[in-house]
Amino acid sequence: MRLYFDLYHQFIRYIALWKFDSSYAKDWLRHLDGSNNDAGYGLYHTSNGGYAVSGFTESYTHGNKDISLYRLDRTGTR
Repeated sequence: MRLYFDLYHQFIRYIALWKFDSSYAKDWLRHLDGSNNDAGYGLYHTSNGGYAVSGFTESYTHGNKDISLYRLDRTGTR
C-alpha cells in the first residue's frame, strides 16, 4: 500500500491511494478528494483488514481547514 499526500492537478492538492499486489502490479487506485485542497498525513491498517486515512480538507469545511478521516474497506471502497 502506498499513500501519496501531495499530488496536484490544475493547482488543486488531492489525496491518492494506490494498493499494489505482491508483484507490484496496481491492485486499485482511489482518489479521496473534493473540489478544493485536501491532503493526507497518515495511513492506518484497521482490524477488519481495511484502511483509514487522516488528513485535512478545504473541500468539506465551514472555514479554512478541517480534519478529515476516510475509512476504506480492503477493496478500497469507502
